[in-house]
Amino acid sequence: MYQDLSSRKESKIRELSNQVHQLEARLLDYKAQLDLKDNQIHQLNYENLQLKVQLKRINEATNQSQSYDQYSTQTSNQQALQRTAIYHPPNPPPTPNQYVNQSQPYSASNVVNKRQCPICGAIGPSIKEYEDKTRIISYIPRRIYATKYVCIKCRHEF
Repeated sequence: MYQDLSSRKESKIRELSNQVHQLEARLLDYKAQLDLKDNQIHQLNYENLQLKVQLKRINEATNQSQSYDQYSTQTSNQQALQRTAIYHPPNPPPTPNQYVNQSQPYSASNVVNKRQCPICGAIGPSIKEYEDKTRIISYIPRRIYATKYVCIKCRHEF
């Protein structure tokens, strides 16, 4: 009977030790899978960062090309005006009677808006005006700062 109990205990111990070895093997497998997943996460984060940098470069390049296009169209318009001024002399100055006869009603097309974003072309309330505290214009009678405009749509400062 004593022998019988000891053999049962030994068999139970062997059985439990086999289960422990199996669980340890599964634990090692799970750790290996976790390391593999961590590696994949790091690689994907690195790829994500590289793609963000490429996107930023592309956006900067397109912004530069847009500003270059705007500059080139402005210079070509100025050159065209200069050419027309050369070939077509300006009209003689109007006489005072011509001013009296002309009565133009007020229209928005006659007004030149000074605040317009050079990048996106937004005007009016889309342009906010701030004091540029890095540029001081005058100290007397108080500090007067330069004006800085910020476009709300494209966040361009000018």
